Amino acid sequence: MPTIKIFKLKFLLLQRQRILPKVNNPFKSLISPSQGVSILGKIVIGAIHYLYIFLARIFNYDRRIPKDVEENPRFMKTKDALYLGYKYYGENIVLGKKLKNPIPLNNQLQWKNPIDQFLSPSLIIHIGGDMMPYKMVNSNQADKFWEHRSDYFNADIVAANLETPINSNAQPRYVPELMFNHMKFNSSIEQFEIFNGTSKGLDIVSLANNHVLDQGYQGIESTMNFLSQRNIKFCGVGKNKCYQIIERNGIKVGFMAFTFSLNEFEIEPKNKIQINSERLNLPSFSDISRLKEEAEMIKKAGADYVILMLHTGNAYQPFPSQQTQILYDKILKETSVDFIAGHHPHNIQGIELLKLENKYKIGAYSLGDFIAYDIYQRSHLNMFLKLELAYNKNQDIELKSLQIELNYLDYSNKQLQLIPFKEARIKYAHSNKIKDLEVLCKLTLGQEPI
Repeated sequence: MPTIKIFKLKFLLLQRQRILPKVNNPFKSLISPSQGVSILGKIVIGAIHYLYIFLARIFNYDRRIPKDVEENPRFMKTKDALYLGYKYYGENIVLGKKLKNPIPLNNQLQWKNPIDQFLSPSLIIHIGGDMMPYKMVNSNQADKFWEHRSDYFNADIVAANLETPINSNAQPRYVPELMFNHMKFNSSIEQFEIFNGTSKGLDIVSLANNHVLDQGYQGIESTMNFLSQRNIKFCGVGKNKCYQIIERNGIKVGFMAFTFSLNEFEIEPKNKIQINSERLNLPSFSDISRLKEEAEMIKKAGADYVILMLHTGNAYQPFPSQQTQILYDKILKETSVDFIAGHHPHNIQGIELLKLENKYKIGAYSLGDFIAYDIYQRSHLNMFLKLELAYNKNQDIELKSLQIELNYLDYSNKQLQLIPFKEARIKYAHSNKIKDLEVLCKLTLGQEPI
């Protein structure tokens, strides 16, 4: 193909987000879902995008109907895989079910407990989203990753979801740009040093996610040893127990984690390593007895407050499915869990607030991709949560306030950085992508970002 035709094709693919049909819908996406990083990626992903759009029009596919599908690779049907692919490559549409009890945030994206009096001292917890092994997360392209967001580590307890094994006996395996086969992740020590930041580092990570068995049980053991050597606690897997309790400022916080899927892998019942996995996304799933038992164990072990890091939900949509909302509601109402921090959907979703017996419980459905750079453009907006716990006048630990910190994964000049979203809105003021992420904020959090 002549060079001029290659450049014309590249130009068309780069501009495709501008030629999407215009509609009078304030929540209509301004961009296509995925955008390649390399030239080859842009061409292939652009072609897949148009193919999905063409087939959807030909077969009169109603893309607006919310679907409760498991999205579990081991049990996925062809039609469900095609539906997932449409969300990833085809079109950003408003999917899922709107929240019944969205948390009432102020314009600073903060919620404050209306209780009049809290006692000192308080405890600050920061919880981030998915940390994933993308190739560009390395010492050359991400050496200044935390330059604008080092405040994430300024907390009494710092937590996130580690969505990759760290098996030092195997070669690193990164997230590919074109994801057509099963992916078996493996991070490197160099990459983890970026995950762990430049100051005090992580205190605890969840290992219960769909990639935990990518390097087999040997990979899990290697990861647990690696983290233990660095005094980083983990939950969701373990030999004797799968939870952790961390005490700071006289307050004991319990951390537990569960995942909806192990991709194509299965649990070995006789293996000494336990993995907290249930088919949580299955529309008929309702048995939360294992979650309930573990939460009660944590309470009996002395925890004042229980946080569940839950890897579940449907990917690439602004609202959680009906099944996910039923699950969260059931967990918050029937177990000792006080707060759910959700991972997996790869873009941010909303936060629900329940008041039960004069106590507030909260479920955050998805914090988004925290350290990553997916071709899915809405995954470049994420958030970490700032929880402040304190004793009330009855000497019970409660959530005093919740602060949402919005961030943008900025890849420019071959450098990846995490920057506050408000800075990205200034830097890319006329970008359709930024405008689309503002729409996503309004959809999910009910507030315009400032």
